[in-house]
Amino acid sequence: MAFLKFILILLIIYYVFKLMAIYLFPYLLKRFVNRMSGNFRDPQQHQYESGSKKEGEVTIDITPDKKTSDDHDNIGEYVDYEEVK
Repeated sequence: MAFLKFILILLIIYYVFKLMAIYLFPYLLKRFVNRMSGNFRDPQQHQYESGSKKEGEVTIDITPDKKTSDDHDNIGEYVDYEEVK
């Protein structure tokens, strides 16, 4: 009797996973792909949808260099270039 109960539970688990693979997994995969593709499109769409920028307007975002002068001292010895004629 225990063997039949075990086989019945295995069959139920098998069919549940089979139904999930047919219906649930494709739905979740489609949602995931749509969400990821939306993340790639959002920055560009957000820029065009916001009315703050006009067509042809150029903005330059300047970020300061994070290197300090100490980093340049550790590179090596500087040699002046002299042109030989």
